[in-house]
Amino acid sequence: MTRAFVRMEMAVPPGLVARMRDATLCDMIEEVLTAAIHAAPTSRLLLTAYAQGDHIEIAVTDDLPNADQAYRLAQIRTLHERVALRGGTLHVTARATEGTTIAIRLPGTRDPSGPPERNAMSTAAPLSQASVRMA
Repeated sequence: MTRAFVRMEMAVPPGLVARMRDATLCDMIEEVLTAAIHAAPTSRLLLTAYAQGDHIEIAVTDDLPNADQAYRLAQIRTLHERVALRGGTLHVTARATEGTTIAIRLPGTRDPSGPPERNAMSTAAPLSQASVRMA
């Protein structure tokens, strides 16, 4: 069994919150990270997240050059469907010399300094504290 050692860095502003259940958000992030790690022996990953208007974008970038974009899309086909069901989009960008970025854009961010959610069905997942399991 070969072991891969991956260095991961996060760039997430404190207090950034997505309107979805913690487990759902963690599952999505875990699937993107797993795809990046299993696609090839990457050595570094960068997870970024930021709010843009009323959307949030979460991206994972690896440093593997010359990745096959079609293969990377096929790896996350079911994630693409789950993101679409939540009104979001998923994009894969493979750059010949810089690696691949998988970006999820989801509706629904909340300013943590604003009033709390009034809808009991809404849950907020703080991204800076997301706990992701890696197999």
